[in-house]
Amino acid sequence: MVDVPGRPPKPADKRARTNRDFAPQIELHFEPCGVPELPSYREDDEGNTITIHWSRLTLDWWEDWINSPQAALFSKSDWRSLITTAFIHERFVRTQSLSAAAELRSREAAFGATPIDRLRLRMSLLDVEGAETKATERRRRQSAQGVKPPTAGRYAGLAAVPD
Repeated sequence: MVDVPGRPPKPADKRARTNRDFAPQIELHFEPCGVPELPSYREDDEGNTITIHWSRLTLDWWEDWINSPQAALFSKSDWRSLITTAFIHERFVRTQSLSAAAELRSREAAFGATPIDRLRLRMSLLDVEGAETKATERRRRQSAQGVKPPTAGRYAGLAAVPD
């Protein structure tokens, strides 16, 4: 054992930072629901029905969310929140209001709109097709070199690297 100058480390149970989550994670039963349509009307303060004319930008934005990978995990309440966000998007498109922009950005972040938002939410996008293509190409190269990878067990798929 090599002596290292300085104070020895504290015992693990006495350390201030343990990098643990102290609150347990709550698991909820997920119930998938269908994708709702954007509302075509609303009521004003007096109860009159007002037709909503969504801009092309908001309709395209809505389609982007419907087709996003996150959409598979949206519950009914998530979709309701996203519909409310669509109204904010529409307000921003029509007025370019900075307050609407800030609220829109905040709400979109909660759904994982950008790569940094997804990192913060611990989401990652999988490129399954790209991974399969790379694996097929790797197996083809190995086969051409005469390398036979193990077919089962802990080391399946590993192969020796030539010098």
